[in-house]
Amino acid sequence: MLLVDDDELILKFLNVHFESRDFKVDVAENGEKAIIIAQRETPDLILLDMSMLVMPGWVTARELKMRGRTTADIPIIAVTAKTADDDEEAARKAGCDEFIAKPIDVDVLFEAVDRVLN
Repeated sequence: MLLVDDDELILKFLNVHFESRDFKVDVAENGEKAIIIAQRETPDLILLDMSMLVMPGWVTARELKMRGRTTADIPIIAVTAKTADDDEEAARKAGCDEFIAKPIDVDVLFEAVDRVLN
């Protein structure tokens, strides 16, 4: 799985929770790095912050979905503090499969993970 967020504390928080559930975790601090890692590693899942300075999640998700078989089929869960109804719709239009609001409720997050992986 690939965690993408420009906030180091959130990356650490998520990393601890995913590793405790036996996920192999890669991290990227921006969308550009996420695309490179996703193409190289082909993770089973991408957790993507939508509001990053270097290539926002909205752009990153679209790029991943347009790059062909290597990354197009990887499920993406949008994670963002932007929680207006149109933000969720925009995330889904960009290619995200699920939408999780910050602050992150770990139980809600792993319910979404189960939905996209099963």
